[in-house]
Amino acid sequence: MAYEYGVAALDRGLEKVVEGAPPRNPLKLSRNEELVFRELSLKDTPVKAYQLLDSLMGYGLRSPMTIYRALDSLIKKGFAKKVISQNAFIALKSEDVAKVSAFMTCSTCKQTRKVEISKALVEGMFGEESISLQEVFIEANGKCLSDDCSAQGVCAEPT
Repeated sequence: MAYEYGVAALDRGLEKVVEGAPPRNPLKLSRNEELVFRELSLKDTPVKAYQLLDSLMGYGLRSPMTIYRALDSLIKKGFAKKVISQNAFIALKSEDVAKVSAFMTCSTCKQTRKVEISKALVEGMFGEESISLQEVFIEANGKCLSDDCSAQGVCAEPT
């Protein structure tokens, strides 16, 4: 599946929505999808639906169902993924197409790091004759390798 957008197209297409002017929509997303995708794209870590709702209330999004519908649509279109272990969501960019996203989450502080793995490597693990992979999503949970990890959410970057 090929994505026909990039970060530059995203910024050009969504800047008008955020400013409140009539949107230019190169991604063919609804207004709600654009707003949710933009908010997800601004975050480095997975975002929960209710956090999105809080952030987007100023744009007229008031119902959790509105957020969930936009997220479901973004996932179906390949613009977002759900991090199941956190019940949260992340935006995907065009450069994510040829890669497999692996997410490592600390069970203590909940910090999540995204790691890119070659799609060809994962396909090689399963063999060509077993299945034609359409989507692979890997999550790993554990504890940070840093002594600075605490329940307050403070983790040092692993070395």
